[in-house]
Amino acid sequence: GYGNDLGENFDYESCGEHPSQVLNGIVGADLDPHPGAFEAKKVQAPVGFAFETPAKLTIWNKHHTLTLDHLTLEWEVLENGHPIRTGRREIPAARPGDKVRVELLLQLPAEGKPGAEYFLTVRAVLSRDFPWAAAGHHVAWEQFPLPVRSPVAPLRPFRPAQTSALEVTGKGWRLEWSTSDGLLSSWQVAGVEWLAEPMREIFYRAPTDNDWLIGYAHSYHKEWEANGLTRLDRRLCELSASDGVVRVVSELRGTDPTQPIRCCLETRVDADGSLAIEQQVVIPAAFPLVPRIGLMLTLAPGFEDLAWYGRGPWENYVDRKTGALIGRWQRKVSEML
Repeated sequence: GYGNDLGENFDYESCGEHPSQVLNGIVGADLDPHPGAFEAKKVQAPVGFAFETPAKLTIWNKHHTLTLDHLTLEWEVLENGHPIRTGRREIPAARPGDKVRVELLLQLPAEGKPGAEYFLTVRAVLSRDFPWAAAGHHVAWEQFPLPVRSPVAPLRPFRPAQTSALEVTGKGWRLEWSTSDGLLSSWQVAGVEWLAEPMREIFYRAPTDNDWLIGYAHSYHKEWEANGLTRLDRRLCELSASDGVVRVVSELRGTDPTQPIRCCLETRVDADGSLAIEQQVVIPAAFPLVPRIGLMLTLAPGFEDLAWYGRGPWENYVDRKTGALIGRWQRKVSEML
């Protein structure tokens, strides 16, 4: 909406629309909720939670007139996104503005599984049907990390075979890095090639209207062009492998060859063929603004099912993630656009 920064005497009729009609970023033209709708729901929720101990939870009634007797508390303990314990209980009929403390019968493991992390997710759901939502509808939720110590997962490294290319192979899978440019050029599972093209560093994206600034001479996109971000010259500096870790160091040069972007990519290969990739990038002062830092991994046609552990299920960013739960999610690739 417009907020109050337009002034109390602003003539809304003159602009042809009322601020109550503006939901940019919240819903689409077909009223389909955007990820911003779930962010707004989370930060404006009428119930708040505070975590004291794994067994004690404070619930804050933020309603202006309602008590909390129309809600039920549901909770679950997640181990790497998988529920391992669940429960539910009534919420005391706290008056508007009051806080109440409830106890949860949690039985946490003395020690977690190697490499696992644990979260407590609590939800306030409707205990009966209402004209605007059915029983079980989530009104508010919160998620807290649990103090469960987990040992570090053991590594099972493979030693690569040195050939005309750098190869790492295992049971049913094969990886290959080109010795000419250091790019991961082949990823095969059960004899099927997964990559449509080599995986490479990426520091550019298509410009938006804001980047163009309507042709302004000093727009972001003009800076990208002037610094050579749209046509970086890549040079391999190092390609090595040791104890299941493939290390690639490259430089990407723009219009000033004396100040290249330096990128170090370390790919750890586990015995099952899974990859853990760490990218470290040093950007010199010659590039005052870089629109994207990451990797481009283009898969062969046919991959449609996507699963991940992290925040979701809708898109989220470092500055818009309050409304996204940590868990395990599944979606179609076509739904991620």
